[in-house]
Amino acid sequence: MNTTIDRLNNVIEYIEQNLKEELSFDKLADIYGNSKSVLQKTFLNICDLSLSDYIRRRRLSEAIHDIRDGEKIIDVSMNYQYNSSDAFTRAFKAQHGITPSEAKENDVTVTFFPKIRFTFSIKGVEAMNYKIEERTATRIIGYKYFVSMEQAGSNFIPSLWDALSEEQLQNLLEKSNHKIDGIIGINADMYNNGFDYYIAVTSDEPAIDGLDEFVIKESTWLKVHVEGPLRPEPVKLKKAYGNLFKEWLPNSNYEHSGIAEIEYYPDLFKDKTDEDFVTEIWVSVNKLKG
Repeated sequence: MNTTIDRLNNVIEYIEQNLKEELSFDKLADIYGNSKSVLQKTFLNICDLSLSDYIRRRRLSEAIHDIRDGEKIIDVSMNYQYNSSDAFTRAFKAQHGITPSEAKENDVTVTFFPKIRFTFSIKGVEAMNYKIEERTATRIIGYKYFVSMEQAGSNFIPSLWDALSEEQLQNLLEKSNHKIDGIIGINADMYNNGFDYYIAVTSDEPAIDGLDEFVIKESTWLKVHVEGPLRPEPVKLKKAYGNLFKEWLPNSNYEHSGIAEIEYYPDLFKDKTDEDFVTEIWVSVNKLKG
């Protein structure tokens, strides 16, 4: 079986061989054997780093060698897919803390980001409470936001929830047809190095008054039970996501199908600092063949 680990390493090898070429995410997804959305979400959850950031850091790391070998900065910038030497200099300084010209000196400190190599391991430190469930297609309506991959790794999504008043959430809940009994957060369609995120309910009502609609396709769902506070930081929720992508999926006979990820809050209006606050993570999955 060509595992998640094997396929990610194939992607990394292709990136390494083509750092000076234009890298197509369609091509990387084809090498991975799944959609761009699944590849990017899997990479982010395993590495705590977006795939585009990884590529940028590797290019800026390798550029140091070319600069110290005497290549012109304008040529190095073009080789690593920057449209101008100014754009290259800004990115280089952001990573290394010095300009490309200053990096010519061997006694200056730079930040080298090495090639990633994924390996298989079984930690078995914590049990994961989960179940597999089939669900038919479901229409949702709710507040829609665009979340970049960089924002996904921060507290940006919790801030979206905090910006909604309890009255807004209650009004949204009143529109629910209770196919999923409560308000949910959904990571949906992915594009432009980010994805659409909905704070929503399942509903048959029209999407009006600033709401948008989305249809969650029929799918098999991996549902993970998590207990722990969401505020001030959703530490246990983030850890559960990490365990799911880093340990459970690579060691299972399932893979992410790319349809959606759902966070279900059965006790949404409970104190979010409570240690027993319950969240369920739902990830759409396919069974691997072979």
